[in-house]
Amino acid sequence: MKQQRLGITGCIGSGKSVVSAILRILNIPIYDSDSEAKRLMYSNPCIRRELKEEFGTECYPDGKNLDRKHLAEIIFNNPDALRRVNHIVHPRVKQDFEKWCKDHHCPIVGIESAILYEAGLEQSVDHVIVVDANIETCITRATTRSKATREEIAKRLKSQSGIQVTAKKAAYTIHNDNNIALLPQIARILVNIKNKPH
Repeated sequence: MKQQRLGITGCIGSGKSVVSAILRILNIPIYDSDSEAKRLMYSNPCIRRELKEEFGTECYPDGKNLDRKHLAEIIFNNPDALRRVNHIVHPRVKQDFEKWCKDHHCPIVGIESAILYEAGLEQSVDHVIVVDANIETCITRATTRSKATREEIAKRLKSQSGIQVTAKKAAYTIHNDNNIALLPQIARILVNIKNKPH
């Protein structure tokens, strides 16, 4: 039977990571694209070379370790620079995910990514799950777990406004406003996926 791949997405504070954690408890491996992208920016020689060519050797002052603060300053409020960084990193994340899937001999695996569609990762999955929560809930959660202010979180949410479009494309939506239990929603989705002809 073909391995089924889930794409878990949603805006900041929606609860993607909580859903991913539950799936892991249910023995479904989940690839965290954010942490893996950071790892690749340190370890992948092609990414290192292209970032240095694009933005200067200051990105890797010692030749190997990424100066994330320096890169963040470059892309802050600069959509073109961010797009160029993503163009370098996202294809490698996609390649790494493909290899990761082959290394995990499980009937269902998943990838968590806030920018699943923007990164082109939806082409690598069979089912997209959007984790949805209202704006106030997202802001409260995000400010509680980070040092960012409400204004900074609201700005990040505004930049992720495409998630509403994503939700319309997705096969499944999980509502995470603290009103509906997550586990029954996840269980229903898994039963649906397992019962679908592949």
